[in-house]
Amino acid sequence: MIKVNVYEAKTNLSKYLELIESGEEKEIVICRYGKKIARITLYNDKRIKRIGAAKGVLKNMPFSLEDADDEIAKSFGY
Repeated sequence: MIKVNVYEAKTNLSKYLELIESGEEKEIVICRYGKKIARITLYNDKRIKRIGAAKGVLKNMPFSLEDADDEIAKSFGY
């Protein structure tokens, strides 16, 4: 983790983005007057599909978990 002030972040933004993209740094923290105000990290647009996470854990239910998963997924637009 690198901590930089606002002026340095503005001046060297491209350099810091390259460090993040290459994996050399996990995050860059931007500070104003020594107080942390923002963080630059690698953007991850992978979504974790959590519907059905308890599949196989609950047993002897009065309904099918697969049917419930489909119904819940539809209500959330999946």
